[in-house]
Amino acid sequence: DISFSRNSHCHGPMKFRDKILSLFLVLAAIPALLLGWLTLVLLDQAHRHDVLVIEQETLRAKEEEIKKFFSNISGTLDLRLETLDAEEISTESFSWQMSIAKAMQREHDEFTEILFVSPEGRETARAFRGERGGPLLYVSDLPEFQTARNGTLYIGDVYYTSAGPRMVMASPVRAGDEVVQVIIAEVDISSLVRSLTAYRIGETGYVVIADGRDTYVGTGPFGFIKPGDRISTLLEQVKAEDRYMSVFSKTPVAAATTHISSLDWTLVAEW
Repeated sequence: DISFSRNSHCHGPMKFRDKILSLFLVLAAIPALLLGWLTLVLLDQAHRHDVLVIEQETLRAKEEEIKKFFSNISGTLDLRLETLDAEEISTESFSWQMSIAKAMQREHDEFTEILFVSPEGRETARAFRGERGGPLLYVSDLPEFQTARNGTLYIGDVYYTSAGPRMVMASPVRAGDEVVQVIIAEVDISSLVRSLTAYRIGETGYVVIADGRDTYVGTGPFGFIKPGDRISTLLEQVKAEDRYMSVFSKTPVAAATTHISSLDWTLVAEW
């Protein structure tokens, strides 16, 4: 009995000591756990910031590429006929127009069709690539003619042909300050779009183009999305969420966007 009593008196203090030791270990571990959690949070924020910076730098570079492309095209269409007098411009012989149109097509492969139009809206010359033709038409009701006739560069929406995406651009032709003709061009933008959509950010990031109608601009399908499909949901997700499931890659992505007002295009970088 004496032996049992001694063991019981020893066991009580040992249990109390173990509890104190366990509590001490738990309290000692809490700062380390908090520090580890905080470190992970900061690393995640730093990573997201780095991703955003890379995406924004990519978008700036791609925006400059787009602006350079359209600046070259619009610069070529900006005709000023200081070397021609009024009589030569108004003559029924429009060989000078065909010469200019052919020269433009030699300079830019992107011009698939070039039209010269009189101030009244009648086509006076037409240059095609390939075997296309037909009678010259009146186009006075077309928005591209009306915009350019009023002295402003016109850039239309993207549309699709069997050969790829196209746009219509139109520009006034001036002799001094007077608009004496309008030039309308169909522009093949396939090379530009391929360059933009083929670009990769790291191993898995990419750039997506949406036009002013919130439709995907591409030369072929991306996953289940085809050129001309609406991607309004994606554009709303980019604005509302830091990270979301992409309709293109079907993986979680972070994204950045930029808007090109002159074209009403939105570029989205997903990574």
